[in-house]
Amino acid sequence: MLLLVFCALVLALAYPLQQYVSQNSQIDKLKRQNSEKRAEVDRLRQELERWQDPDYIRIQARSRLHYVLPGETGLRLLGSGDAASGVPNPADTRSGGSAAWYAQLWGSVTSAATSPPAAGPTAQSSTPGPARKPPSSPKR
Repeated sequence: MLLLVFCALVLALAYPLQQYVSQNSQIDKLKRQNSEKRAEVDRLRQELERWQDPDYIRIQARSRLHYVLPGETGLRLLGSGDAASGVPNPADTRSGGSAAWYAQLWGSVTSAATSPPAAGPTAQSSTPGPARKPPSSPKR
């Protein structure tokens, strides 16, 4: 009899206990997400404060947009990328990243223009000649 009461008690408490543990893990996950979002908000607030500074804006305009002050001469080397700012050259695919679609398209056009035609039964002669007649079928 005592065993039956104990089993009923265990069965009655099993589901609420499982729900309690599940909700605690969900609360911990939400607290972690909340702290990550708060850190991101703090970082964005600091960035917003930096953008309120005219000197920071001037530095960003010079480095990102390549602005120059009156009397200065701006120079930019084509094809070198911005090594100082860490911005990769979009035409350079050696870094492992994929190039932009237009760079890939232009590369395929230039390689097709410079490569010799493939030899084989489907390749046609580049010299013009008389048109060939298709084989005629025997008349009945």
